[in-house]
Amino acid sequence: MVGFSYEALREVHLEPTTRCQLRCPMCPRTGADGAPNRRVPRADLSAATVQAILPGELLDGLEQVLLCGNYGDPMWAPDLLETVAYLRASRRGLRISMHTNGSGQPSDFWTELARQKVRVRFGIDGLGDTLSRYRRGAAFDAVMASAESFIEAGGKATWQLIRFAHNADEVERARARAEAMGFARFVVKDTGRFFKARYYPKRSDGHRDYTAVPRLPVYDGPNLVDHLAPPPDTMKTPRRSFHKSRDAGTIRCRVIDTRSVYISAEGLVFPCCWLGEIYASDRADRPGQLGDLLGDDGWHALRAPETPLRDIVEGDVFRTIATRMACQTMHEGRLETCARTCAVV
Repeated sequence: MVGFSYEALREVHLEPTTRCQLRCPMCPRTGADGAPNRRVPRADLSAATVQAILPGELLDGLEQVLLCGNYGDPMWAPDLLETVAYLRASRRGLRISMHTNGSGQPSDFWTELARQKVRVRFGIDGLGDTLSRYRRGAAFDAVMASAESFIEAGGKATWQLIRFAHNADEVERARARAEAMGFARFVVKDTGRFFKARYYPKRSDGHRDYTAVPRLPVYDGPNLVDHLAPPPDTMKTPRRSFHKSRDAGTIRCRVIDTRSVYISAEGLVFPCCWLGEIYASDRADRPGQLGDLLGDDGWHALRAPETPLRDIVEGDVFRTIATRMACQTMHEGRLETCARTCAVV
């Protein structure tokens, strides 16, 4: 099977920080009580650390650096603008993209991103007060001001809207507003995160009712303050804890195909952001995950720049991950995360 190669890398997914001011209920940085997930550490990648991990000779061969991550919003990284300046100065033709909720930072911050030709995807899931039902803590007017500053400075912006039951009727109005403001793209997404057994009500016999609409409870401390649901036209049967894909089908690794690698705000290097989601409360410490492969060195085996990126990407852990993709079942060694995200059944 084709494995991971440092020389072949064309894309780096970089998480500049774990900081974020929002409390989105389905985000792994948010706990079930609506408070920040206590497992997630406060971490930032300094510009100096990024330079050490991504030297100029590597950047010469890259096509894109994506600023996003699992836990934080890049706009809150203390060294973000300095990091972007380094990336742009190192390779003028490099595509630099950033995902953000946009509800923060002064106008000159967004103007500078536009000047550095960073493409920004704003997560704007609705209009007015609707936005904050999922993006809890976001201020719609602040997001609009950020986007306006960025677009007026010549920036290429994308409006991304995740559909829910409560905002599905706003999609076309949001699209019209995006066009009027000068957004380059308008993207509508549906999420599969609703379709987990725990979001379905129980029947009188104690079993889950998979014909019902899944409902995600939203808490503020001990208080239940809302429920979120998917749009009716996205209803489907959950994959029942992924038993089928865990023990069947073929793993087609997306990042091997795109020649990408993920680097967390702690400097931990993973093949992808899915394997890098190590603090999610419903995955941490479960068998069949990446932690099983790390041995006595623990996460230090994947930490850059202490260990050079080349040595990590072409080292024992990545090599073992590639080998385990060929396993047919979890009993044989298939990683559950790989099965859940990249199995073709």
